Amino acid sequence: MDTFGKRERQNPDWFEAGITKLEPAIAAKRKALLNYKREPSEKTLAALRKIRNDAQRIVRRSANDYRLNIQLSADCGNIRAMYDGMKKAFGPSITKIAPLKTASGDTITDRGEQMERWAKHYQELYSRENVAVENSKALAMMEKLDVLTSIDELRKDINSLASGKAPGNDGIPPEVVKAGKCTTLHHHLHEFLLQCWEEGTVP
Repeated sequence: MDTFGKRERQNPDWFEAGITKLEPAIAAKRKALLNYKREPSEKTLAALRKIRNDAQRIVRRSANDYRLNIQLSADCGNIRAMYDGMKKAFGPSITKIAPLKTASGDTITDRGEQMERWAKHYQELYSRENVAVENSKALAMMEKLDVLTSIDELRKDINSLASGKAPGNDGIPPEVVKAGKCTTLHHHLHEFLLQCWEEGTVP
């Protein structure tokens, strides 16, 4: 309670939006209930049930109309109105941040002290020597990764390209590259990729 406080109770947004229709229905229901308690009979009970059903119908209609406005905004492409309606419906988003504490466990509220605490934490973290890395064995060289790609591997990768996708910066769709696998296109593409691999740059 001291940290987050108490949330104030409030009526739902759709209730506030349809308050002009809802207030008379609620007042009539309250009046019918008092009449039934004063004079319990079949007549007053039937009147109470009728007014209660009418009030429930008005409540449902008000809630549906309010949500329908959000749906209509979405259908019309009015994104701003849709999100404004959703914010009203769901309320503001609350982000809770865990408090930063000192090494002894005291909460730090001052911004400057928090920055000093972070700096001290990372200085301690990176000043330690990592013994596990020093004692670990060196991995074997994977020389097969240096082997140049064959044209068969290139054709296999081209066949796995997804069709119907947008072309990249070169403007060439994947269907064109696939269609040229039986021609000299793939030989030129293979030479180009080998040049990129050896020079380490894309011309």
